[in-house]
Amino acid sequence: MPLIILTGYPSSGKTTRCQEIKEYLEKNCNKKVHVVSEENILSVCDTDKNKLYYDNRKQKEIRGLLKCNVVRLLGPDIVVLDASNNIKGFRYELYCASKCYKTTQCTVQCIISVEKAWQLNESRKSNKYTRDSFDGFISLFEHPNSCNRWDSPLITIQFQDPLPNKEIYNALFHGYVTQPNQSTINDPWCSNTYLSDIDKVTKDVVELILDVQREGIRGKNITLPDLNIKLSILDERINRGKLRNLKKQFISYYKSNPTSDSQNNIATLFIQFINSSIKINE
Repeated sequence: MPLIILTGYPSSGKTTRCQEIKEYLEKNCNKKVHVVSEENILSVCDTDKNKLYYDNRKQKEIRGLLKCNVVRLLGPDIVVLDASNNIKGFRYELYCASKCYKTTQCTVQCIISVEKAWQLNESRKSNKYTRDSFDGFISLFEHPNSCNRWDSPLITIQFQDPLPNKEIYNALFHGYVTQPNQSTINDPWCSNTYLSDIDKVTKDVVELILDVQREGIRGKNITLPDLNIKLSILDERINRGKLRNLKKQFISYYKSNPTSDSQNNIATLFIQFINSSIKINE
């Protein structure tokens, strides 16, 4: 089903628009809507959004988790990605994912002046951007272009404008469904060894979480036996069946997005994927 990609400056009202879209589609169109929130992902990863600007590797990791959760949820329901989505290459990756699932997609850009966005940021009681990181994210913002197929259809909303409900609905349910082609067909795995390594690491993580839960300890830092890494899990009990399903979903994502990540990084991403999945389904 359709994917809605929100984009805009920091403090441009993306989360507010996301809630408006969700409320409209659920109450007026009888649609089920899933929200993938960058703010939730950052919270799960215990990442300060101000420090994120200075860490390119962490930015890439967060985008990977956002995409992973979007792909996991693409199916019978609508998915709204509430994030800055300021990198056009990332928006193109999401477009390719939509093509793979043969679903419609639209981009909703929240338009606001830099000065107004900064004023709104300053009016927050907490979770503010610093001036340096705010200006940094503004300088990195790659504006969507309706001429680009991955940004089209592009719906722009001025800060004070009402939500263009019908325009969004028509883009999702009367728009062109993109068809997969050679560039978006999933490539095979890099090697059988890589597949077995991913399976072993994720299996070790699952078993370790179950062991920690059997001890009656939650929200604890855990250490993988063969890897020099400590990971945190949420204060939430997860049964073996759910962990197995999350493991399958995570491996499925990596099958379509093979990388050269180390075992340490794969374990970290898997833990963060588990945590973010629990947050989204709360």
